Amino acid sequence: GGLTWEPRQAGTDPDLLAISFVDAADGWILAENGFIGQTRDAGETWSFRPLPNAPPALGLTRFGARLAWIVGESGSILHTADGGETWQRQESGTQVPLHGITFVDPHHGWAVGDAGLILSTTDGGQIWQVQISGLRHRLTAVQALDPKRAWTVGLFGTILGTTDGGNRWLPARTGTAASLLALSLRGRHGWVAGVDGAILRLGGAGAGEVETLLRW
Repeated sequence: GGLTWEPRQAGTDPDLLAISFVDAADGWILAENGFIGQTRDAGETWSFRPLPNAPPALGLTRFGARLAWIVGESGSILHTADGGETWQRQESGTQVPLHGITFVDPHHGWAVGDAGLILSTTDGGQIWQVQISGLRHRLTAVQALDPKRAWTVGLFGTILGTTDGGNRWLPARTGTAASLLALSLRGRHGWVAGVDGAILRLGGAGAGEVETLLRW
């Protein structure tokens, strides 16, 4: 439950940018040098393979053991349908850096990035469409619960949520100006973390209420 943590050695020197596990044993990590690390034993051992020649990668998400997407600089989106054996480029329609991506099933997903950019897809990434965030600063991470409900976080304490598939993104009052970098949602509750030790909890109806738990 998180009361204790055990260190794991990835066996690589570059910074690690993202992590995604589909079960207790099967996980991937995204390294700054353009390599993907894979484990099937809960992180005891890792094997690394290079991504195809593409702009630097920044974010990773998986759906099941075989489907994954990676976003990065210059609007790059890569997709695998065979567990990372091969990768295909998807056309995002933008050159804006993308920092976060999420899929709730093989078809419905969102990606977020600089300049308040939010992209959505309903066909697994064959077509990405822009949604209106009303912002001009960076969004760093995104997660969805289903094809209708998703949340994204970003600089200056930003949290936006949608309950209609992204037709409208509405801001939440966070009570902080700290840059928010990561979020995790489970049911009607979630947690957000950011710089300067900021930790926020999402809850309430539609997970629209925000409580500041910790700020160093």
